[in-house]
Amino acid sequence: MKSIDWLMDRGRPLDIARFQYHFENADVSFILDELRKYQNPDGGFGHGLEPDFRNPNSSPIATWVATELLSEIGCWSFQLDIVRDLVTYLYACQEKDESWFRFSIESNNDYPRAIWWNYDPSKKAGIYNPSAPLYGFLALVADDANAKLKLKEIFFRFMEDDDLDMHDLNALVRGVQYALMANMEISDEIIEKVKQQINIGCKAFIEGSRTDYVLRPSVFFPNFNFPFFADLIDILQVESKWLMETANPLFLRHLP
Repeated sequence: MKSIDWLMDRGRPLDIARFQYHFENADVSFILDELRKYQNPDGGFGHGLEPDFRNPNSSPIATWVATELLSEIGCWSFQLDIVRDLVTYLYACQEKDESWFRFSIESNNDYPRAIWWNYDPSKKAGIYNPSAPLYGFLALVADDANAKLKLKEIFFRFMEDDDLDMHDLNALVRGVQYALMANMEISDEIIEKVKQQINIGCKAFIEGSRTDYVLRPSVFFPNFNFPFFADLIDILQVESKWLMETANPLFLRHLP
């Protein structure tokens, strides 16, 4: 079965809507309608939006996935109900935990999941993942003063930390990108270290380990308008060329 046929036959309606938006000029409202189905009354997201765990309850990780999808389509206006309700959930999380957003929640253990989503009380806080992108989203969307303070703490920690795994690095970069888009002042030292760490993180992919579970340059850009895109165009072109060379010809027909 061809890849597009497989998506249309077996894919989630949300991912079909994303494909149709990007390649068939479908309206963005179809994505928002499908994404809304994963949102709970408290404003957070669950129900397998992050496919590796099926917990229907709201969690910071699943809500981060929602912010990634909203960023992909450039929909982060506080005027949108889906965004406003999401922010309400994040505020409630802050009030509950007072510090960092949780990496895992207790009820994860009640539903099918990959082992890395097991709830572990000793590892519940995620200073980078998912706190950096979620505080960044709050800074951008709600101009939240507390979120900006938390981001500054995260960035200070980053300047003393040279051993981020790929997921933490992705989260950290998204936090910096949101902060820049929110017009926060960020030192040149932080900006340069971010660029350096992205290049280091993508080294395995650039050097040829492209079918392994390694960091790809495109993960840092839910859309092309995000900071650092122009600075990393060379390594992004390496990935783009590889994708074009390995893509199913039927998929290439959908490209504009």
